Amino acid sequence: MVTAMVLLAGIGQHTAQGISLFAMIPAGGVGAFTHWRLGNVATHLLSGFVPGIFMGTHVGGTLAHLLPDTILRVTFAIS
Repeated sequence: MVTAMVLLAGIGQHTAQGISLFAMIPAGGVGAFTHWRLGNVATHLLSGFVPGIFMGTHVGGTLAHLLPDTILRVTFAIS
């Protein structure tokens, strides 16, 4: 999705990655809820995971804004 937005639609790398990540929120939420409902979630581990997720999201987003478009594109391609 990101590659198509950048190469075919001419959207900047930062914007394309943001759109892609935003589009994952509903699917991730539904998947997490479904696994929780089926009993596949170890709820006692959530108190450690949730703060880490929020901190990682903040650090990753901040770092992405600091990187130039070209470096962000290369980093995205490598990962």
